[in-house]
Amino acid sequence: MLANLKKIPIVREITFISYLIMTISEFQFNLLSCSLITPRVKHFVGKIQSDAIWQFTPGQFITIIFEHNQKKIKRSYSIANQPNPQNIIEFAASYVENGPGTEFLFNLHPGDSFTITGPFGRLVLKEPLPQRLFLVGTSTGITPYRSMLNELTKLACQIEIIQGVSNIEDILFEDDFLAICNQNINFSVAVSRELSNKKHHFHGRLQAILSTKKLNPQNDIVYLCGNPQMIDETTLLLQEQNFPIQNIIREKYISR
Repeated sequence: MLANLKKIPIVREITFISYLIMTISEFQFNLLSCSLITPRVKHFVGKIQSDAIWQFTPGQFITIIFEHNQKKIKRSYSIANQPNPQNIIEFAASYVENGPGTEFLFNLHPGDSFTITGPFGRLVLKEPLPQRLFLVGTSTGITPYRSMLNELTKLACQIEIIQGVSNIEDILFEDDFLAICNQNINFSVAVSRELSNKKHHFHGRLQAILSTKKLNPQNDIVYLCGNPQMIDETTLLLQEQNFPIQNIIREKYISR
């Protein structure tokens, strides 16, 4: 099925790997806290050492730099909190067996520090606003939308936030998203392997939820972040419904 996927212009897609060739500034990141928030995802909170306010746009990501087997490694993670004058940055990382990023991050302790660069990324809110905005993410691909919470409450359009997980215990930042729900903002979770009695939980894959939303290719914009397979499959689903590529904003999460 994926062999029929139409070619996606590279300007519309950012892959979470080291791809930067420009000269960029580096900053020290002092870790304040880190803890498991699901059985396989750790939440990191730290402070960027900078004399000025470290500015970013909600939806962007940072790149961390560390040594692994005597080589310099870079891994990127979405910023999970809103901009603030204290230069506090939050991000979440999934456990990947034998992954260099996992080995580095999951062995850190409060008080440790490491180097980061950024911010980067185009998965940000843009004008003009559509009639409906869909923010779709799997696993830690939901974190850039958490960074947008304050901005989302100010938008006049209809907003659908959809998180896809395998099990109920994998849901990230559920209370934060539920807290902003109102007549214009809806949050739902697709749980593929378990049943749940919560009204905003749906059994199945997130594409099934999308299929119930009566998507309009001319008036809706869909943001996709997370697992590459989910992004490719969902893009194909949208293109089969005649979605113009400018209405599909993608950011693949390939980091371990």
